[in-house]
Amino acid sequence: MKQADLGLDLSAKRRRKREYLDEMERVVPWARLTTLVEPHCGAKGKASGVGRPPFALTTRGTELVRGSLAGWQSCFSSKTDADLTDFASSQRWDTTDSKWRLIMAHVLIIGASKGIGLETVRNALEAGHQVRALARSATSISLTHPQLEKVRGNALVREDVEAALQGVDVVIQTLGVGFTELFGPVHLFSDATRVLVAAMAARGVKRLICVTGFGAGDSRDSISALQRLPFHAVFGRAYADKSIQERLIKESTLDWTLVRPGVLTGGGRTGRYKALDQPSQWRNGIIARADVADFCVKQIGNLASVRKAYVLVS
Repeated sequence: MKQADLGLDLSAKRRRKREYLDEMERVVPWARLTTLVEPHCGAKGKASGVGRPPFALTTRGTELVRGSLAGWQSCFSSKTDADLTDFASSQRWDTTDSKWRLIMAHVLIIGASKGIGLETVRNALEAGHQVRALARSATSISLTHPQLEKVRGNALVREDVEAALQGVDVVIQTLGVGFTELFGPVHLFSDATRVLVAAMAARGVKRLICVTGFGAGDSRDSISALQRLPFHAVFGRAYADKSIQERLIKESTLDWTLVRPGVLTGGGRTGRYKALDQPSQWRNGIIARADVADFCVKQIGNLASVRKAYVLVS
């Protein structure tokens, strides 16, 4: 009697590719996905003059999944797009395994109209994520993209925040205040975070990436003696409120990551920066807003960064 007669293949070596495909199949059933796509692709790989039929499961790889999904979007009718959106939202990565990474996520960015928030919108779209940009001046966002939704709302109004959280996987909070506001009472960061934490709990959204700053929370102790006096004179009120913001997040049940950039600069993304997660390493320095955004987007599916605080400097 042969192995094949018993349904066995004991001689086959289990390779890493096979293990990967089996894991992917458990999370994203390929047959179910191709069932949605195939009716819109012709026998010779054409659908309305464009596109190609789905690849077989045996040829699938990480970039193939990304490339195929992106390429097929040009073939979709609105109904097919809605079907795939429903399919994607029903899938969740296994958070018990630190090896998992989200390929694509539905991301809510709060404070998205300028600064780090706007850069984060740009970076998240480039990474292939679906982005909902929440800001009081969301309509002023100049970016356009089929995966970008601009939502006008107030981060201090719970109804606005809860509505924006519908169908979201990850929240990135990037609030800021103007320079003149630094010299008066500052409550924006803590008040908005109270609203957000409660709204996320109500909606069942767990993942939060929050941008605060070097000098907030326990990083305050790492400010050099030379910098301490001018720092507190100018930024003291804002950072006292950011410290409350961090405490509220740490006391929550959310899967949070705190991002504490140093002195912010303009310019494009360089990718040349340090993410310091050990208090002994924390120090001030400069960093481009675009690099802060780059780091935030990279943490969307990075389970190793959950419940960690990072200081970012170049």
